[in-house]
Amino acid sequence: MNIFGKISNMKRVLDQNSIVLTAEQLLVILRKLGNLWHYNKNKHKVSLTTEEATIYEILITNSINPATAYKWMLLAAA
Repeated sequence: MNIFGKISNMKRVLDQNSIVLTAEQLLVILRKLGNLWHYNKNKHKVSLTTEEATIYEILITNSINPATAYKWMLLAAA
């Protein structure tokens, strides 16, 4: 599956959970989740909003790494 299929799958998973975002909003949230939260060893320094925490939980539950999803979105935008 190419990155466009993976992005489509990720958006479908989010839509099924009533998360409706524009591509720009999703990119900003994925940047925060992937770069500032997922690989951060000092998570207590970064706080997530309720929406961001819900999206993070949905992605992890569906085996989607937020950092990788952010990279997919950057590649698709280029």
